[in-house]
Amino acid sequence: MIRSIIIARSSADRHEVSCESQLHEIRQEVLKRGELIVKEYSFSKIAHEEFFDDPDFLEIFNEAKSNNRRFDKIWLHDTSRLSRKRYNAQFLKVHFKKYGVELAYLRFQKSGEEAFDNLFEGIFESIDQLHSDNSRAGSIRGQRQNIRNGFRAGGRPPYGFQLKKHSFGVSEVSKSTLEPNPDTFPVAKEYLVRRSCHESRRSIFNDFEDRCIKSPSGKDYWTSSSGKSIEENVLVYQGHTVYNRHNRRIGKKKYINRKKWKDHSEWVIKENTHTRCIDDDTATKIQMQLDKNKELKNNPGPKKYLLTDILFCGECGTRMVGNSGYYSCQNKLRNRKSCLNGNIKSDYLNRHILALLKEQLITKEFYEEFVATIKSEYEKYKLQSLKDQKKHIQRINDLDSQISNLMALYARGKISAELIERQIAPLQEKKEMLASRIVDITQINDVLDIRVDEYSTEAIKHHLENFEDMLNDDNVVGMRNLVRDFIYKITLDPKDDPKAKHKWLRPVHIESHVRALTMIRLASPRGFEPLSPA
Repeated sequence: MIRSIIIARSSADRHEVSCESQLHEIRQEVLKRGELIVKEYSFSKIAHEEFFDDPDFLEIFNEAKSNNRRFDKIWLHDTSRLSRKRYNAQFLKVHFKKYGVELAYLRFQKSGEEAFDNLFEGIFESIDQLHSDNSRAGSIRGQRQNIRNGFRAGGRPPYGFQLKKHSFGVSEVSKSTLEPNPDTFPVAKEYLVRRSCHESRRSIFNDFEDRCIKSPSGKDYWTSSSGKSIEENVLVYQGHTVYNRHNRRIGKKKYINRKKWKDHSEWVIKENTHTRCIDDDTATKIQMQLDKNKELKNNPGPKKYLLTDILFCGECGTRMVGNSGYYSCQNKLRNRKSCLNGNIKSDYLNRHILALLKEQLITKEFYEEFVATIKSEYEKYKLQSLKDQKKHIQRINDLDSQISNLMALYARGKISAELIERQIAPLQEKKEMLASRIVDITQINDVLDIRVDEYSTEAIKHHLENFEDMLNDDNVVGMRNLVRDFIYKITLDPKDDPKAKHKWLRPVHIESHVRALTMIRLASPRGFEPLSPA
């Protein structure tokens, strides 16, 4: 007896396409054929783009590969219930066919002639794709017209607003506009006004948390992303409705063209559609800050904090970063109740780290030990890189073999041109990536051969002579590089006495590329001192 499962999917909730009606009709056909129904799956209000990511469908997809699977056949109402995208539908057909699982459609009965069945199935899939593209285009046209009429195109309201419903016609078609939320509207306004005065997000968030104001997600603490999201909606807070700002999503986090925002010329803006939250002057200042932050992100200048990237919190293990003249725990910046480690003045810690370098590391004896270690580690690296090269070459040969096999299947008519293009493209990308890695390894080895040879008595002398010059010139870039030549991690623990203001002790663990400098602590105002054994 054939063991069958039934899949019903509907992105809408209309009666004629509802999951219940699909299940009912398919169930009658399956029982009439004398097949055993193992299980019925209902995917209600699931768009075909989201279907592949649904846990229940992934379970079916993976179970098909098992020798102990519970089913031999999958029933659907029509080809569009699997996917309206041709490539996705073809990929799934190949997958299930490969493992001996038959796909059957209630509205498309196969004739038994494989050539004709494939032809007509391909026609139906093309029609599904056409329907999907037309439906999307029509939806976009309707949303644009909604914006022109002063209504929203859908989605959740921004923080500070709530939806106001409007019904039209006999069928009471519902549209929405924004209106102030009495609880959160004043908070959004206060946040934007304070940000326009250049107050930091963290300062505002600390104040909100002290006042027990919930974040947009309903949590007791605020994150930087919450504030950024409010600022990016500055046009909405001016009283305007905005549409078509974002590129289309790929999955949950990625966007087409790898950009979240479309060019401003593509945005659809309808002005003065709801109560404004801020005046134009405040909005202009907010937008200028966003533009400045974007410019700094695209063209970052030299980092002004000496120890960022190598300084870590001894309490929670996250990085400590520069913050208004202090080093602060990054975790605590997000949520100040999550870590008890306090800040430390960046100039104070920098000064003592550089003093430690000068007294213990920037010496002839240390350099000689350092150079010997570098050369020893490089020899180990070269051996490993040769092994990696051999693995990459073998992997390239394997990829060539896979590509040849796919082309042979295509030549025999076993797979379609669209599918072979879909399968070969990622294999070719992997092949090119591996070839690039082989070139990179060769070039890196050539450079390192030269660099390692430069570690000599002259190099030691050069560093010793230039260290004082870098200190006197306040050369942050040069000092950052020098510090990282010797130290790869610094862990700063909380004060021994958290309430101490002027005289305090903080254990510091410094890990060098050559030896770990443990058993020291930073004391105010004396600096580093040995840490007595417990």
